[in-house]
Amino acid sequence: MNRRFLLVAASLAFTPIGAFADDGTPALARQNTLVEAHVDKEGHVTREQLITSSGSPDADARALAAVQKWQFKPALVKGKPVEVNVRVPVVVESKTSAAAASTHS
Repeated sequence: MNRRFLLVAASLAFTPIGAFADDGTPALARQNTLVEAHVDKEGHVTREQLITSSGSPDADARALAAVQKWQFKPALVKGKPVEVNVRVPVVVESKTSAAAASTHS
């Protein structure tokens, strides 16, 4: 028997502003992470896991904390909400000292 399912993937509905630190210094540092989030039927993140580290424990912790606050539109199967895991890239931006930034260029 051939069954077809219509799956509509979860999509990001809301991202709070101010999830990342700002220490007030001028140079901008960007660190990339990949986070897997479990999204429930209501679109809430119920757990998150770091898949790819930025190399900075602080940036990784900020990425996980930010994803906890996100709201998704639930994934749908045959028009009904379902729980899913989604992988999302998260870029952590923070201001660093000019001296630290120049050593990484």
